[in-house]
Amino acid sequence: MILTYILIGIIAVIILWLIGAYNGFIKLVIKAKEAWSTVLVRRKCWKTFSSLVFIDSINSISSVATQAIASSVQSSSSSSWGGSSGSSGGGSSGGDGGGGGGGSW
Repeated sequence: MILTYILIGIIAVIILWLIGAYNGFIKLVIKAKEAWSTVLVRRKCWKTFSSLVFIDSINSISSVATQAIASSVQSSSSSSWGGSSGSSGGGSSGGDGGGGGGGSW
């Protein structure tokens, strides 16, 4: 009879230990999910921030490039196409393609 009580006590202790171990395991799983959730939220914020910074830098680079190209085109068009750099002709060249008539090709 005493042996039966001892076995029941041992089985009860094992069952209580298993329940406690399972609850501890579930707590660890929940903590791991919360940690990964925090990582994913920070990653999403960083991705949004970095894309905004990237877009801002691309916009500033493109505006600088656009201004540089516009000023380059403007300066090259004023120096090689307009003005008096041989565009008056003279009429003596005829149709032979020799100098006198066009721009600075």
